Amino acid sequence: SLEPVDPLPKDLVLVVDTSGSMRGEKMEQAREAVTYCLDHLNPGDRFNVVTFGSEVKRFSKGLSDNTPANREAARSFIEDSVALGRTHISGALEAGLKGKPDAERPRMMIFLTDGTPTAGEMNPEKILKALPKMNQARTRIFVMGVGKDVNTHLLDRITEQTKAFSQYVLPE
Repeated sequence: SLEPVDPLPKDLVLVVDTSGSMRGEKMEQAREAVTYCLDHLNPGDRFNVVTFGSEVKRFSKGLSDNTPANREAARSFIEDSVALGRTHISGALEAGLKGKPDAERPRMMIFLTDGTPTAGEMNPEKILKALPKMNQARTRIFVMGVGKDVNTHLLDRITEQTKAFSQYVLPE
């Protein structure tokens, strides 16, 4: 019989759309999703949270250790985020992919959005072309699309490029 093995410590970056169209129920769902992910990290994991509307903001410069204090600060960061402005997808990807790769740790991003690029680089082909250069750490980007205006073509191609997958849900 096989002995249970502890999961490898991982690096997780939660990237959340906080553009104006996320206002209301979608923003609440996004906050709940971030809280759920933070609450289900394993002891050796590291994380960061990135929000994006017209501006891209990072919870911390690099990855944070999974401590109760860091999780609580990250929850406050997402609670204080206001749904405002346009959708800067390229800037959010760039901010979320920053950092040196660590060959010993799988690196994943959960990218939550309800839209299509309306700020920064807006051409989906150019965003896709820039992705390999941005993604030096070979981060797998899992997409959670919310609502009816999601650019599924762009987001599906991002997940294909990074050997991940996407899931789309309606606001209800």
